[in-house]
Amino acid sequence: TGGVVPLWEETERRMQAWWEGEAVREGVHVEDDDADADANANDADADHTAPIVIATGFVATSSEGVPTTLKRSGSDYSATIFAKVTHASRVTMWKNTDGVYTADPRRVPEAFSISSLKYDEAMELAYFGAQVLHPLAMVPCIDSNIPVYVRNIFNPAFEGTVIQGRCASLSEVNKDGKVVNWRSKRGVIPIKGITSVDRVSLLTLEGASVIGGAEVAERFMGSMADAGINVLMV
Repeated sequence: TGGVVPLWEETERRMQAWWEGEAVREGVHVEDDDADADANANDADADHTAPIVIATGFVATSSEGVPTTLKRSGSDYSATIFAKVTHASRVTMWKNTDGVYTADPRRVPEAFSISSLKYDEAMELAYFGAQVLHPLAMVPCIDSNIPVYVRNIFNPAFEGTVIQGRCASLSEVNKDGKVVNWRSKRGVIPIKGITSVDRVSLLTLEGASVIGGAEVAERFMGSMADAGINVLMV
């Protein structure tokens, strides 16, 4: 999903066109002659609407109608895009694990499922190695604060992990003075999870020409790109 940003207005317009046209023809919902002419898919009456709509994920089209995809984890991204467009009350991602874990259970047998995370925390864990979710897949839900549930399809009775809300910024923490200290004996542990990324190297670039040299950074990043190496942090 890297670099794929939905055109929200166009997406909502096309969905509305589908709702008023093909959805009626396919019997997804029944038009009410007494309904407001400006009503849309978000105002659907549950008494006249099929409870389940099955939509494909991962695939998409450009604004010119050219078929394309949403890339890796595109199905998760599709779910959250639909959630934003339809003003959904929640999104549930069915995976093969009991939610988001404190660490990779294949490497840390004692790892356990985290009951709740903020969007920022989940995106940070995903970016640095947690493969349950793609970091960008949660972006559509942030503005409307739509909760994202990560649950196990093979263990549906387990509640899994719910992702919702934003973390306080550093300026907000400094302003309020509410810093969470490590109090493990009291059950207060500010660290939510630990991730790992395989095949990563730490490179130090030093020398007199590095100081204030914008061209050096450009040449460095260009060399990494030519070698097919992704730079995670600078």
